[in-house]
Amino acid sequence: MIPLTGFMPDADSTTPGALTDCTNLVPTLRGMAGAPTPMDVPGLAQLPDECRGGAVLQRLDKLARVFVGTRNKMFELSGTQYVDQSRAGGYTGSLENRWRFEQFGNASLACNETEQIQVSTGIGTAFADIPQSPRARIIVIASGFVLAFGLNATYVGGDRPDAWACSGLYDHLTWNPSDSNQAAFGYLLNTPGDVRAAKRLGNDVVAYKENSLYLGRFVGKPVIWQWDLLSSNVGAVSAEAVIDVGTAHLFIGRDNFWMFDGARPVPIKSAPKEWFFANCDATYRYRIRSHFDQAKNLCWWFYPTPGSGGALTNALVYNLTMDRWGKVQLPIETVLQYQGAETNYDNWPADASLTFETLPDVPFDSPSLDTSSSSMGVVGTDHRIRTMNGPCGAASLTTGDFGDDEQFTTLTRLTPRFTARPAASSLTHYTRDVDGGDLETRGATALSGAHYDPLASGRYHRVRIDLQGDFELVGFTPALTPDGYE
Repeated sequence: MIPLTGFMPDADSTTPGALTDCTNLVPTLRGMAGAPTPMDVPGLAQLPDECRGGAVLQRLDKLARVFVGTRNKMFELSGTQYVDQSRAGGYTGSLENRWRFEQFGNASLACNETEQIQVSTGIGTAFADIPQSPRARIIVIASGFVLAFGLNATYVGGDRPDAWACSGLYDHLTWNPSDSNQAAFGYLLNTPGDVRAAKRLGNDVVAYKENSLYLGRFVGKPVIWQWDLLSSNVGAVSAEAVIDVGTAHLFIGRDNFWMFDGARPVPIKSAPKEWFFANCDATYRYRIRSHFDQAKNLCWWFYPTPGSGGALTNALVYNLTMDRWGKVQLPIETVLQYQGAETNYDNWPADASLTFETLPDVPFDSPSLDTSSSSMGVVGTDHRIRTMNGPCGAASLTTGDFGDDEQFTTLTRLTPRFTARPAASSLTHYTRDVDGGDLETRGATALSGAHYDPLASGRYHRVRIDLQGDFELVGFTPALTPDGYE
């Protein structure tokens, strides 16, 4: 058997187990599986406009608050309804502004670059400006402080995308710098450009520009936060291009995929970087969104493809445990960790068209029905939140080349090794007779019993397997019959 090693379009085409292409496949501990599809949350309404960000924030009493923001409004999910929790008068926003969230004790915080940092202190309470706070692109909680980056405030000199500020120690409402409260501000001036991303790493904070990386650490008075430049040629393309996996950050830079654990950034050698940067629209790369599915140890990066006009249409998926990649086609507005209110007889949606017969076919313990668990969620282009736990639809994979460098062989059979069998599957066979030559289509065959039965001769063979429904494929065994030498 040839074990599958994941989506590896940059590798030599004869690398055993490498996939030269795939659609709707995610890497697993054993091989590759069909990607889940978005599943409707029963009774959940759609947002009135494009979703500009969302988050599940947990208070000290472990109660969760689910927020989603549009350009002009902020909503909190209550049951299956969105409650407008915007500040009085709503928000101005901009063509590109994003909402970003943090939880500081029982205070839920949000920023969107165009308004002062917002705070809501109790479930069911609206947001309001923090009067002393700056306008900020990014906020981070670390070492008892709220830190803000990419600022617009009088005390930092107006619009300063290279500036940072911190609140008073254990005081998210105090921002005016003072020796007594340890609120402070400064600038990251050792390298050019604006702060694109910032994430906590332990008690420290990592700030990313497009081509540089700083490590910030609380050192007390008089410096407060000390910022050390750790790289002057590695940075992140956007705030959402950085994934926090707990002990390290994984992120997309201008020319590679990287991992940073607090010491130095290291390239992820298995990443399909050449393929990715050729297939991601460089103009809109700053719109990349990401998500860490901790339960499955999967890192998702949604990106705009050429010709999409900046819309997020596809995702690369990385298995952190197995160092293996997959690819998914899924148009979204944003991605978040979803946790909703429990659905039961008492709060069943008051919709006459919704019955047990028309309810989506989901397990009884599905996160869409259970408030005690959460799952990956996406907001589709119809502004509706869905959970990513639906069955796989259509998926495909294309192998690399296998055969013999010198003699011709006939592929008489290909036996897949499934741990979960698809509802239907077919195989398309290709051959080529010269290194680097064009592929020739040699016919298609459906999965019959435990194998596919192609029958064509060539020096090199390649197959595309199309699948329907949930499945997991570990590898395949080709049966090659020698035909002789040319």
